[in-house]
Amino acid sequence: MSKIKDTLSNISSLFLQDFINFKHRFDYRVDNNPKTKELVEQGYTTIDNFLSESECTKLYNEIIALSNTYKESTKLDNGTFISYRSDDTKNGPDKGMIDIYDVDRSVKINVDYKKIEDIVRGTYSCDMYFTTIHAYVNRGVEGTRIFHVDNCQPVVYKAFIYLTDVTDIEYGPYAFIKGTQRFSPQVYYNLFRNLFLKKYRSSDMPKYIKSKEIIGLGKKGTLIISNQNGIHRGYPQKNGKERVAVILNYMIVSKQNYIHETAKQSLGSALKKL
Repeated sequence: MSKIKDTLSNISSLFLQDFINFKHRFDYRVDNNPKTKELVEQGYTTIDNFLSESECTKLYNEIIALSNTYKESTKLDNGTFISYRSDDTKNGPDKGMIDIYDVDRSVKINVDYKKIEDIVRGTYSCDMYFTTIHAYVNRGVEGTRIFHVDNCQPVVYKAFIYLTDVTDIEYGPYAFIKGTQRFSPQVYYNLFRNLFLKKYRSSDMPKYIKSKEIIGLGKKGTLIISNQNGIHRGYPQKNGKERVAVILNYMIVSKQNYIHETAKQSLGSALKKL
């Protein structure tokens, strides 16, 4: 019964967001930024050498030192939360991954925020919020979730900055199915199909067009910006391989959006309104 409820919620949210997408479909043309255009049309864009090698090494060392200090999920006094993903769930997705919430409260994240904001800001003429910064530490994480979508509305953008080389699929790169972030029959089809398949969650996306897949390989310092309404995943890693990244989160809020509880929490603790 809960799966039916989740599916109906996801489908209604998706219809609502696609209505908003249609209303704002030409907003990106105002800024004439090619990266913004690519993000709107494909749901994904990337910039090489966004951070220098020395900047990556410094951030990497500080984040690894922080994660190595704690061997289980821990909330620090300053608000940083070091979460060992699925450490209480034997076969949970991303088991073994360390997700550091509000990492910027413990490590200084000195990046060109404006460059990212200029790309993201041009996608919609709506309110936009810079909500939080995470760090992901993945070492030999084999049980990653299959392709899926996140909450279907409001739109959330994630900006991933690789602090390690992710030059081969064995390192567990981020991947995205281009064009699925809006008006996507693939997303609707999977949501309906999953109602009849017990092994999938409502928002899992096992069916997709393989030729549309973008595998986000890149050297350390690579920036990837992705619309989380699109079909995406992080690939599993081979034993001994590592991927460390900083993730900046942005939320787009239209007057027509329904603000669910997760979105309320994100907005309530947002770093700033853009």
